[in-house]
Amino acid sequence: MAPDVSTEEALRLARAMTFKNAAAGLSHGGGKSVIFADPKMPLSDKERLIRGFAAAIADLTDYIPGPDMGTDELAMGWIKDEIGRAVGLPRELGGIPLDEIGATGFGLVAAVDVARVEIGLSLTGARVVVQGFGSVGQHAARFLAEKGAVLVAASDTHGTIADQDGLDLDALVASRPKGGH
Repeated sequence: MAPDVSTEEALRLARAMTFKNAAAGLSHGGGKSVIFADPKMPLSDKERLIRGFAAAIADLTDYIPGPDMGTDELAMGWIKDEIGRAVGLPRELGGIPLDEIGATGFGLVAAVDVARVEIGLSLTGARVVVQGFGSVGQHAARFLAEKGAVLVAASDTHGTIADQDGLDLDALVASRPKGGH
């Protein structure tokens, strides 16, 4: 969900999901949907929009929505309530707190680790930049730092910060606004 998404972006994201699912050996093809809206709208408006989206995709029974930019576990709970299927659910609905534990960022760093070994790169002292310092990026930065990498720049929709000597990751995370819906 973003105020500037396009059909072209939806097509690129869907293709990427198809490739990711194929690479993971999953038996479904992958897909993606986008909602053209401001994710920072009042929560009651967002709930109405998300529930309307769920109703619109109800007949696409092979499509299982999951959280992404502009949506979260709460939104997935609304979708599950409407059509009975979604992933990335709130803990209260049996979900795992993916954003809290940084599961996607961990997966990203696992992929970096595979590539690192393949090309003979050490992460100790490696200088990294994270574009998209949100739910995924901040955890990816943390996991990379645990492997010895140095975060030298980070950006999100509000701007960019950089320091060639390295950023204070804890201070940067603490400075992020909470509740990014």
